[in-house]
Amino acid sequence: MVLPLLAAGVGVYLSMQNIAFGEAAPALAALILEAAMFLSVGNDAARRWWRPWLIAVSVGVPALLVGANPLVLAVSGVMAYWYIALPRSGWTDASYALLYGAITLSKLSEHLYPAPLAKVPLAILGELAWARILIWAVLEVRGQKGIGFGFFPTRRETGIGLKWYLVFLPVGAALGWAIGFTGLRTGPWVIEKLLLNAVGTFFGIFLFVALRENFLFRGMLLPWFTEWMGSLQRAQIAVALLCGAAHLPFREFPNWRFALLATLAHYVYGRAFLEAGSIRAAMVCHALVVVTWRVLLS
Repeated sequence: MVLPLLAAGVGVYLSMQNIAFGEAAPALAALILEAAMFLSVGNDAARRWWRPWLIAVSVGVPALLVGANPLVLAVSGVMAYWYIALPRSGWTDASYALLYGAITLSKLSEHLYPAPLAKVPLAILGELAWARILIWAVLEVRGQKGIGFGFFPTRRETGIGLKWYLVFLPVGAALGWAIGFTGLRTGPWVIEKLLLNAVGTFFGIFLFVALRENFLFRGMLLPWFTEWMGSLQRAQIAVALLCGAAHLPFREFPNWRFALLATLAHYVYGRAFLEAGSIRAAMVCHALVVVTWRVLLS
């Protein structure tokens, strides 16, 4: 279901950008293949099928299609074998989180994946590849429990995510206005275009942004910080501050306004996660917040 929608969406995008299908065919094939492998980690049986060598090498197929730097395989190998090569310890957990954070914040995929077509960014291939290896390694090799990982929220998880979104909305809007971060977007308002943009943004953020961030910060770091600090409340605050700091490079550095709002938002996402016992509730809340910001606010 997701892959046909993704292919259709990419086709519409290429048409809007006046890019010939033949010109973008290798990139489109690589994107669909990597997206399929990314989605496979959302299924328990499919995720257990992966082996360390296979999940590391599989990154090379989409990379080969678009002529990416072979170093992508080295990065993938390190991530796949981290918990196999190193002893189980808090330092191993912390260094793995730092490794993934460094890969993400340094925008390594932008340096290793080419951009032959200016309007077809291929860095997403590396981001999806390393995210699926992270998810596989933490769930299958390390055996982390209590994450509530998956792509499809239950009715209860959706309701909890919506509740915490409504809690965040007035506070986040007031803070955003007070610090001069954002305001209500001016017209013209075209309802059909607005709804289409909102739906597309929600699913894109839910699957490819909220999933990764909440898996890392709520699923991995929050339990680890709780264990290290001996306090869930202190761990929530520490993780929220860490999330805010991770958003400082957004568009410019230091973007303290965005970091401040991100800190508040990620604290709320943490509350949704704790109430539901699942990152899916946090993902719903996260995606709704981003939709509101990108579609309704300037």
